This record gives sequence, structure tokens and C-alpha cells, in this order.
Amino acid sequence: MEIPTGAAADVIGRRKTLVAAMFFASVGYFVMASAVVAHTLVIGFLFVQIGWAFFSGSVEALAYDSLKEAGQEDQFERVISKGHVLATMSLVVAAALGGLLYVVDIRLPNIACGVAYLVGLVVASFIHEPKVEGERFSVKAYQKQLLMGFRQLAQPALRTYRPLIFATVGIYFLFSFGLLQPSLAASFGFMANAQAAIFAGLWLIAALGVGFLPRLRQQFYDLPGLAVLGAVIGMGFLLAVLPLKTFGILPLLLIIVGGELAIPWLSVAVNQYVDSQYRATTLSTIALLTKVPYVITGIATGLAVEHNLLPLVSFAIGAGVLALVGWTAWNVGFDESGNAESAANSTEALAETVT
Repeated sequence: MEIPTGAAADVIGRRKTLVAAMFFASVGYFVMASAVVAHTLVIGFLFVQIGWAFFSGSVEALAYDSLKEAGQEDQFERVISKGHVLATMSLVVAAALGGLLYVVDIRLPNIACGVAYLVGLVVASFIHEPKVEGERFSVKAYQKQLLMGFRQLAQPALRTYRPLIFATVGIYFLFSFGLLQPSLAASFGFMANAQAAIFAGLWLIAALGVGFLPRLRQQFYDLPGLAVLGAVIGMGFLLAVLPLKTFGILPLLLIIVGGELAIPWLSVAVNQYVDSQYRATTLSTIALLTKVPYVITGIATGLAVEHNLLPLVSFAIGAGVLALVGWTAWNVGFDESGNAESAANSTEALAETVT
């Protein structure tokens, strides 16, 4: 659903797709709250996924185009980093409240989510729609829009980001959305109650780190900075192979801080290269790509965890991430402004990248 919903945002408008996002997610959570059999849960979660697909891409495109309309697009990184800080803080609060509500009644967390999305629906209805150049809605225009996300990512300025999309946000989605996050924590001896406290604390640290995103971009620039975050995530997975026990907090910290920083950083980096009429489609295409590692390896990862092969999985992921980062460093050099330049066989460019 990622690319079709992103194309819809570019063709029919960001506000309408945000309203649709809130509607589908709200309905989905209420359906799950009413479930008495398994297939109702599946149907409800499908609606939630459709809502999330409408949301991803359209909300960041709305923010960037609104700032661009006001002549303030240079403030986008500050807006997106503050928004991500608020999102991470809300995750901490929601996790705590969800646990308390679950103790009272197992349906209450889903009901609370449904109500929250209803509030979001009302707010989204009053959002100002920035003017974006583009075609009027038609089947032909919609079909054309579907192809533009991949075409935008094929342009030279964005082509070099593709390995880092998988190495950072893609692997972090695999970690946070699947079984890896609780399984790795459990391997260090952190059970349910300890995990609730530990992950809340790590998310708070990550939120504070995201607040420094504008300063970090000035220091590292985009491609080198994302490469560093990929290396941090890869090292986290490699360290997770060791029997660290209490010190297992360290690899979890590296993965979470690296992933939470990579999400807004990648968005800021990509938005500067994409035309307004294709912005939501391109961002949704990236959202699709970030889920590929989970789609490909999710079931295999679950089976590996079940058969006590978690260290092998963690090592394979860490080595794969570092390989992608190394491949990027070898094939891409960086000029003094941090922009990518072709340097496939240049040891001098590689040395500059490492420096």
C-alpha cells in the first residue's frame, strides 16, 4: 500500500490522505478492540496498516511543501527533528499508559489508540493544504505517478543513498517491528518488566539525540553522516552476539539511537532533491524499501529465534550492514560540502571518506 497511497497524496492532496490515514487506523484499532476470533484481529490490523501507509510520506511532504510555500524550507530539518522528538516522546508515554490500560482490560489499549486517531482525524481536517504543481486527478495521471517514486530515486543525487536506506532505516524497521528487539533484550536477561523500563529510557536518549540533528548535519553532512549511523547500527548488532548480560544495554542503545537518528536524517536529505509534485510518492517509495528487509527475512528471523540461533542472526545482520556501509564508502567519495561524487576506483576518495 505504500506507493499507491503516496501517489494518492501527490494527486489528490496531502490533507485528504492524512484524513484517510486517521480514519483507516481508527477503524482498524476499534475492530481489533472488538475481536473475539483471530481473523478479526487480522482484518483490524490490515486497516491499521492501510492507515499507516497513507500517513507515511504524505505527512513529511505536507510539512516540506508548507514551509516551501512560506519561503522557509531551510527550517525543514528543525521541524522534522522536533517532530520526531515529539513522536518518540509520545511512544514512551503511550508504552507506559498502554501497559497500565492492559492491566485493567486487554481491549483498552486498542480502544485508546482508536480514540487517539479520531482526534487526529479532526485535526487533519483543518490542516491547510499547500499549493503543489501537478496534474489533476485521473487514472492516467495516477498510473504515471506510481512510477515516479522509483524514477526519482534513480537520479544520480539519490542513487547513492539507496544502500544506506537499507543499512539504516530498513534494518532498524526489522529490529523494531519484528521479534529482534524483544528477543535481543531477553538474550541479555531483560524480561518483560525490565524491557518496558529499558526501552523507555533508550527512546528518551534517542529523542534527545534527534534534537541535535541540525548540528550533526553541519558536522557530518548527509551521506557521511548516514554512513556513520549505519556503522553504529551494524556495530550494535555485532556486539549483541556477545554474552554481555547487563551490559547488553550498550548494543541496544547503539541500534536504537542510530535508527531513530537515521529516520529524520534520511527524510531531510532526500527532500532537498525531490520535486513537490512527486514528493509524497518518493517518500512512500522509500518507506516501501525500508520494509523490504523485514518482508524478506521476518519469517526466517522468527524461526531462527525459535531455534536459539539469535547470535547467528545478529552477526549476519551486523556484517551485512557494515558491508553496505563499506560498499558505499568504496564507491562514493564526498567533496568538501558533503555531496556525493563518483569515485569507484579512487583510493584518495576512500581515504577522505574514512577521515
